[in-house]
Amino acid sequence: GATGTTVTGRAMWNDQALPSASVIAVPEGSSHTTSNPAATGSIDADGYFTIAFSGSVTHMMEVSRIDGMGVGIFVEPNPGEMVDIGNVNVPKQLTVLTPENNASTTSTPTFTWEAFPGAVKYVFTIVDNSTDKVVSSTDVGGATEYVSEIPFTANTHYRWKVHAWTESTEIAFSDRYTFKVISSAPESTAAPG
Repeated sequence: GATGTTVTGRAMWNDQALPSASVIAVPEGSSHTTSNPAATGSIDADGYFTIAFSGSVTHMMEVSRIDGMGVGIFVEPNPGEMVDIGNVNVPKQLTVLTPENNASTTSTPTFTWEAFPGAVKYVFTIVDNSTDKVVSSTDVGGATEYVSEIPFTANTHYRWKVHAWTESTEIAFSDRYTFKVISSAPESTAAPG
């Protein structure tokens, strides 16, 4: 009998194909990891992919870009069935620069990121890790750096990300980075610069 399952779809972001993405299938309930996928598929120049695996258990299709940011979709096909999951919106990557992920900082770190082609404004969002409350969500215009006017709290973990926009459409966002404030003021013994 037909036991193989085939899943097709297309990797997109804002109506643009993302041929540099990759697609894997992992059985539901397995650890959310790419180290031992049930199947892998490739994505063609127009963003279309096909992936085949055996059996009929629910699988998570994970479509990821080279840098790892991805989107997962559960499918539970019947054996032998072909399923089209349609367009999978995988966000384009905006690269953040400083502070590095998991860095320790002063209470007034400078956040920087790479300019994204076509962006006219960036929205900087920071969340207190312990409360999950948004501390700041700031439209910084075309700037590629941000310094909070209010110092962050010492001995506190935060997470932050940056979203790039045209006038009306979000076109990219960064990975979520975390940092910990370890001191309330810059070191007084800063090296001359």
